[in-house]
Amino acid sequence: MANNHPHSTETRAKISASLSGRTISAEVLAKRIGRKASEETKAKMRIAQSNPSPEIRAKLRAARSNRDPDSAETRARKSAASRGRPKSMEHRVNMSKSRLGKYVGENNPNWKGGQIDDGYGYECIRIHPGFYLKVHRLTMTQILGRKLKNGEIVHHINKNKMDNRPDNLALCSDPVAHGWCRSEDAKIFLGNAGAS
Repeated sequence: MANNHPHSTETRAKISASLSGRTISAEVLAKRIGRKASEETKAKMRIAQSNPSPEIRAKLRAARSNRDPDSAETRARKSAASRGRPKSMEHRVNMSKSRLGKYVGENNPNWKGGQIDDGYGYECIRIHPGFYLKVHRLTMTQILGRKLKNGEIVHHINKNKMDNRPDNLALCSDPVAHGWCRSEDAKIFLGNAGAS
């Protein structure tokens, strides 16, 4: 049988000895590595693995029954180890209270002054936790001195959604009026108001 290893048996013995710090004879090393099973032995191993004898099956069953990794005792031990020491209900409530509101608003390291972009290019400002209002609608509310009615649309004359100056905003009563504000005729009519 040909040996496909790139080093001779003596060279492998020297390499192994230098790595482990002890001397191994070439004969012992040849027994440990470099031996391949014959085709007959491989066939026997395949048969034994695919169709074990009744004695082997009984041994495997006994080994499996003696070892139950998911028993109630094992689960309890693993659970206790992952949780750390048990905590009383009072302790858990106190821990929850200590974290409550700790990283909300200005205390959050990602706080950007309460102003965000809503994803459509409109600047929004935080009114209270969890509620943001578009700045152009807030500006128009302050100009009019009243809340905007349903359907009223605030138009940016220069089409820059981040430019929320009062002289750049026009109030449209409905979507049809807003369509007119966006037309060429409106550019002539509103041209002076949007010039900057």
